[in-house]
Amino acid sequence: MKKISIISVFCFLLFSGNYTAECQNVIDKLYTQQTIDSLRKQLAQASDKDKLPLLNALAESYWQIDPDLTIEYANQALKLAEANGDKKNEGYAYINLCQGYLYKDVYDKALEFGLKSLDIREKLEDVNDVIYTLRTIGWLYYDIKNSDMAQHYHEKVLALHLELKNPERIAYSYNSLGLIDAQKGEHQKALSDYKKSLKLKEPIGNKERISETLKNMGTSYEAIDHDELALSYLSRSLRIFDEIDDQYRMAEVLNKLALVYLKLSDYGNSEQSLHRAKSIINEIIDNKELLMEHYLVSSDLYAQLGNDKNAFQYFQLHTDLKNDILSQKKNHELAEMRVSYEAEKRENEIKLLEREKEIVNVKRQALTVGIILIAIIAILIIARLKSNQRKRRAIYEAKEALAAEKLKNEHLIQEKLKDELQFKSQELINFGLHISQKNEIYKKFIRQLQELDFMNRNDASKKIKSLIRYFGQQLRFNDTIDDYESSLNQLNEDFFFHLHNKFPNLTDNEKRLAAQLRLKLSSKAISDLNNVSIKSVEISRYRLRKKLNLKNGESLTEFIQAI
Repeated sequence: MKKISIISVFCFLLFSGNYTAECQNVIDKLYTQQTIDSLRKQLAQASDKDKLPLLNALAESYWQIDPDLTIEYANQALKLAEANGDKKNEGYAYINLCQGYLYKDVYDKALEFGLKSLDIREKLEDVNDVIYTLRTIGWLYYDIKNSDMAQHYHEKVLALHLELKNPERIAYSYNSLGLIDAQKGEHQKALSDYKKSLKLKEPIGNKERISETLKNMGTSYEAIDHDELALSYLSRSLRIFDEIDDQYRMAEVLNKLALVYLKLSDYGNSEQSLHRAKSIINEIIDNKELLMEHYLVSSDLYAQLGNDKNAFQYFQLHTDLKNDILSQKKNHELAEMRVSYEAEKRENEIKLLEREKEIVNVKRQALTVGIILIAIIAILIIARLKSNQRKRRAIYEAKEALAAEKLKNEHLIQEKLKDELQFKSQELINFGLHISQKNEIYKKFIRQLQELDFMNRNDASKKIKSLIRYFGQQLRFNDTIDDYESSLNQLNEDFFFHLHNKFPNLTDNEKRLAAQLRLKLSSKAISDLNNVSIKSVEISRYRLRKKLNLKNGESLTEFIQAI
């Protein structure tokens, strides 16, 4: 009865002119429900041995309808397969569990069961099952944006398809690799894969597959701003999807076309594409991703048209919907789960080895004496090793203590040298100040000499004699200056070396000025030491800043001290 009702529905839709992709979905669901009802009826009447393939078939039938029932039936199938040692159905049960958790977006569980299925199917060497499992794991990694792992698994699928020399499946693999390249942002590489896929698909004539690749090519051309080519490929794709009445993909292409028209400043066609896309999206049940893209392009369109209110409104709708449908995935959780699976695998291998050892131990009872001797020898070796280890530890500790003492002595020597250097620096500063004071006295002497009243000879004579005595004391000043220059050069020997390496064009006077600034001497003290005016010191400082390439605001003294 159900078969007749389904055929009747199909005929009515076909001849009434209302047959669409949505109608096809209705028919597919009716057939799926019919299959499920038939399988459940057979399961109720089947023996335990015959239940296993039926449970797996039921689990697969519920992938998209009810993933929880997929998981329930797959777990039943898994227990039965393990009990009967049926590896093929065990691998089938694991891939059903993988799909069930994948449809629930529980990616860590999905990957765990996918890998277990792959392990079994690779051992069984069933190529088609291996290909399907590799592809499933590849798309899982693609969904969580782990492009490198997705590429790894899809490249394995391509290699197997090439061995089987199946053009349609090879074309599918190239299209898959193109999508992964696009996800990685490598659109030129993606286009190369898409072109290989399209070249194989066109002779086969599968319009849906051809149009999908055209859409992907248009998307990549838009991503690299080849908008005219993007427009051409997306338009071709839209025409084919329109012919086969694939409403979902038509809405998807129209959204992308609206974006391309927008980039080409063709606002009329952009808005028209968006309106057409919206009318289709409203008729699609699972339309959240299409709406999210539609809102984003609409926001960009109104922003360029200067309608900020609508632009913000659509952007808010896009953001709210994006937050609603997207969930964060953590790749490290998958890695940890993979490690957990490998650890479980190794534990099972260890348990198997332990069982084998128990069997071997029964045969080794006759070798008890030999084992005891080996144990005694092992104990002696261990005792010897421990003794050597204690000796090595004592030597190591002695070396550590010696090294610590040596380090302590070196630290004390460094502290002493530091104190001596600080004392000499202070001594040099004091020496410079002393010279500065002498220079001040000398200038005072000159001023007093200039103030002499030569008209009063007696008074001038007395004052001249007094000044001569005073000037005689100043004759030793040059010796003091020489001592100061010598001390300055000795203390700043390393400083002069680094200064010359960095700035070889400095004159001797500029190097001496740098050394005096390094001692934090004021401009007045420097003018007294060098017997020049303060203005001359300021000009010298300005020239030195220029040669040292200092910017405004940078401290000359701090820069020199950092050399």
